Amino acid sequence: MKKFALLLAMFVVAFGMVAQAGQQIIVGTNAEFMPFEFTDDDNNIIGFDIDIIKAVAKEEGLSVRMHNQSFDTLIEGLETGKIDAAISGMTITEARKEKVDFSEPYYNAAQVIVVRDGTEGFTKIEDIVGKKIGVQLGTTGALMAEEVMGEDNSDLKQLRKYNMVFTDLKNGRTEAVVVDKPVAEAYLKQVDGLKISSPPMSEEQYGIVIKKGNKELLDKMNSGLAKIRANGEYDRIVEKWF
Repeated sequence: MKKFALLLAMFVVAFGMVAQAGQQIIVGTNAEFMPFEFTDDDNNIIGFDIDIIKAVAKEEGLSVRMHNQSFDTLIEGLETGKIDAAISGMTITEARKEKVDFSEPYYNAAQVIVVRDGTEGFTKIEDIVGKKIGVQLGTTGALMAEEVMGEDNSDLKQLRKYNMVFTDLKNGRTEAVVVDKPVAEAYLKQVDGLKISSPPMSEEQYGIVIKKGNKELLDKMNSGLAKIRANGEYDRIVEKWF
């Protein structure tokens, strides 16, 4: 009888561990933001952010199902419960913190201006005033451009996908793009005829995004981030992508 009870207790513990390890979270991203999140030839979502969230989840006994959607719908997806978390190169801002919660920062970034080769004069954000500018809708680059150009400026072209933003620049439909520096560097490795024309114009930090008030999941994200920094996994992921 004691042996049976012991086996039963071991089964319950083992089952609980499996159940915990199998807990799945749905994580939203916009896979148009190389090298942070993009799709490979087999349409798998890959990138720096994807490796980070999977490593964090693994440390906390969670599994991840990625959900690809437009960047400007991520916060709405959290608010409505369609996704549990989001990771998509999203800068931590006070305005966003009114709607969602952010983990501790996991990456430092900055905005730069990208132009066609031979273009001069775009060295600071004020230089975009009076020019045709491209940005991705809902990004920090879009907000920075709106601050100096005006929110309803017809010269500010906001698109949902970064490849469309860079295609417009390449084809002369816009004169410059305001974009995160790592993303600019990744695209310029693949596309000829473009260059970064400005120094970094901001100091920004990316965070994992959680529905406001979900402290349990937020604590797990912060705990997981601390663990992958401590065990060296974070550094390995950085080296892989950058």
